[in-house]
Amino acid sequence: MSNKIDKNLRREVNKMYTMEEASKMLGVHPNTLRRWEKQGKITTSRTTGGHRRFSIEALSAIKSDV
Repeated sequence: MSNKIDKNLRREVNKMYTMEEASKMLGVHPNTLRRWEKQGKITTSRTTGGHRRFSIEALSAIKSDV
């Protein structure tokens, strides 16, 4: 059971959130996230298709400023 919990925690830590998920988590419009990225206030990763993904670390860091 402990291994299953550890595996789930690792999955959550490594999860990348979509624009929709991130905007809902922060309570801001997706355009605000796009603007923050352009301003360098939040970092993102991109999928091979060019879609933004946000790490929980990046979201946590910006949430303290919101």
